[in-house]
Amino acid sequence: MNILIIPSWYPTEKSPLQGIFCKEQAEALAACTDCNILVCDWGQNDGAVPFWHPLRALQWRIRSKSEIRNRHERFYEYFEPALIWSPRLPGGGDRRILAAMRRVYNAALRRFGRIDLLHAHVAYPCGYLTNLLAAETGVPYVLTEHMSTFPFPNLVVNGRPIQEIELAMKGARAVVAVSSGAAEKIKSFGYQRVRVIPNLVDESQFVSKPKPDGIFRFFSMGSLVRKKGFDILLRAIAQWSPEPGEVEFVIAGQGEQKMELQSLAEELGISRVVRWVGAISRTEAPAYFQNCHAFVLASRKESFGVVFAEAIASGRPIIATKCGGPEDIVNDANGMLVPVEDVPALAAALASMKEQYPRFKPATIREDFMRRFSRPAVTRQIRQTYEEVLDRR
Repeated sequence: MNILIIPSWYPTEKSPLQGIFCKEQAEALAACTDCNILVCDWGQNDGAVPFWHPLRALQWRIRSKSEIRNRHERFYEYFEPALIWSPRLPGGGDRRILAAMRRVYNAALRRFGRIDLLHAHVAYPCGYLTNLLAAETGVPYVLTEHMSTFPFPNLVVNGRPIQEIELAMKGARAVVAVSSGAAEKIKSFGYQRVRVIPNLVDESQFVSKPKPDGIFRFFSMGSLVRKKGFDILLRAIAQWSPEPGEVEFVIAGQGEQKMELQSLAEELGISRVVRWVGAISRTEAPAYFQNCHAFVLASRKESFGVVFAEAIASGRPIIATKCGGPEDIVNDANGMLVPVEDVPALAAALASMKEQYPRFKPATIREDFMRRFSRPAVTRQIRQTYEEVLDRR
């Protein structure tokens, strides 16, 4: 089976973590199934031409060459760089991405003889453009939606998703949401054929190690932006007021709120228990999970929350908010859920986690992860979806 993956978000030179879950899912499908996985990569946001510095994008395009990257057996990235700019300007808009998609499709067709299925990630732009490519080629498509709030506010007109999203949803042979909360939001617009398949985590990279000794350490990781709720976490720490030397909070990430959050920690008088480590790489992340006792993130909205799955893959209990995605991940055996933006509830959960920590068993947490979010568990569901779509042709 030859599957062409068409992601709206994908890691690039400038943004190596952008859409990393799309790449990791593609790699896992190639490793855990008998499918040839071909990814359409046009440079995503690296090719966006900003009004204030168009030369930067032009320089990127000049040095970027079309190529096929055979990452490993059955996994191929077709890189077809494309400049994109506002549809309000001549030659702009989605047509340039679609042209790159056509070139990738034809190159893959020449090499593999046929494409059995298209798999788009995120309804706009790629779900919509995959709908157009499917109409041209007669190849059916599956659509996985990852928007944390479906649809994003700029993709709504008169209370409904824009026409491009309507076409993407209605034309897909199967629509996949990454959590039950995300599925219900999609269904609220009348799109009823929605199934839930979570994001996955590489169980060979995130592994359980013995509990660390010494100071009780909470770990938190995410972009330092409002959506991730680090301001809520800091206020909850201040309300709990743990003693320095007994508890430490390690916060990893970069973002527009970095200075504001660090100033807030100073203002709240908790700087002695908070350690800022900046952005960490994917290869560094497993060690941070293994060196903590518990993971916490107070997000205002998540479609899934892959960091929570990474934590339980590492055998660590989690504290999360009821913000859409974590409700499918957290259970009594692996952590605690609190309401969104509820500082007192989060403060109580932090204190309770430290007190009740012995009841959380790393082996039990890891086993639960393997059943639900490991590569074999998730790719099995995706492969089954592919088969169902092709059987209905």
